[in-house]
Amino acid sequence: MDKFKMEALAMPGSYVVLRNDVSVMAATTSESHAKDITDALNGVELATQRDRWNAVNSMALMFGMLQASTSPQALVAGMQEASGEGFIDGLTELAPLAVKVTEVELALYAAAEARNEGFPGVFQYEVTEDLGAYVKELLSGSKDCLLDHAMEYLGNLALKFMASCSDEGTVVPEYVAAISGVLPDWKAPSAS
Repeated sequence: MDKFKMEALAMPGSYVVLRNDVSVMAATTSESHAKDITDALNGVELATQRDRWNAVNSMALMFGMLQASTSPQALVAGMQEASGEGFIDGLTELAPLAVKVTEVELALYAAAEARNEGFPGVFQYEVTEDLGAYVKELLSGSKDCLLDHAMEYLGNLALKFMASCSDEGTVVPEYVAAISGVLPDWKAPSAS
């Protein structure tokens, strides 16, 4: 997952300055301090990348929900009704779903990379937006266990998406394991 790592190196006796409007300076005096700072900087960049993917997946979920709605106003009303409070409260309740979408996407990316395969398409179009439409449908019906149902559907959509990577669209155990690692309550569909 090298594309998610920042090239950061702290040398003994040097100063480190982070880019992107964050100016943190740290004097280093030993190899171990240099390694600690390098690791910390790489962790900050990884967290920043995850935050970006969470935002992208949140927007794709919302876009899918909007596409499945009769109007933006109807979506807002449904979110308010589902949360029992306001629209932002409804979004806050769905935030863990966007995080799980990102975690599934990154786990599948790593599994595909280990198999020397790439993604068969754009995850946000083929998984996240479809999941958003499904969530909108869940909002229209029973709100019981909404996140549980959405997580199950996420696992199924992600597996279907990845099946097109393999020969003849077969289920690849590494992809099932990647999804199950993020969604431990997910039950992989049985082969029929």
